[in-house]
Amino acid sequence: MYWAGYTYRYWHYYTNECSREIYKIANAKTMNDCWLGFHTYDVEMAIDDLKEIYRQNHPRSRDRKAQTVFHID
Repeated sequence: MYWAGYTYRYWHYYTNECSREIYKIANAKTMNDCWLGFHTYDVEMAIDDLKEIYRQNHPRSRDRKAQTVFHID
């Protein structure tokens, strides 16, 4: 459980994504399923791999993401 919590918080600081978006990409089941292999990874590598798993399982999410406009204040 510590690994998942640490990864979620680090993910936010690493990518500036909101918690809702992060949890949509890697929910508790995904984190639990990936823990055994990923908990020894560098946290940034684990995040990148979790995002890649999501992209592979949700190919249309790339299309929606490409249409999103980001505003920087």
